[in-house]
Amino acid sequence: MLVAPSGELVGLSVRPLDSTPVENFFLPGLVLVVLFGLTSSFVCYGLLTRRRWAWPGAIGVALALLVWVVVEVVVGFSRPTIYLNVGTAVGIVGVALYPAVRSDLRDS
Repeated sequence: MLVAPSGELVGLSVRPLDSTPVENFFLPGLVLVVLFGLTSSFVCYGLLTRRRWAWPGAIGVALALLVWVVVEVVVGFSRPTIYLNVGTAVGIVGVALYPAVRSDLRDS
């Protein structure tokens, strides 16, 4: 989306964006890279190093993913990956809520 904001490279039409303030996929692509690329990587690092802040970070990423899916549906995108994204968000919350995961985190 950053390389080809028209959506052609990933098979998307900009037509659903007509009802939004953006005219191509550059800004949504940037949000995806930052939120679900960089932030998710940072949270994953925190989980691997057992940082306490990573647990709410994981919940936050999962909630952001659910919001992203809702926005996609409202805007008019209907792709099979929506179900994959919902499943991923539910899985993240499920794992984060597992008692062994929460008890394994340290305060630093």
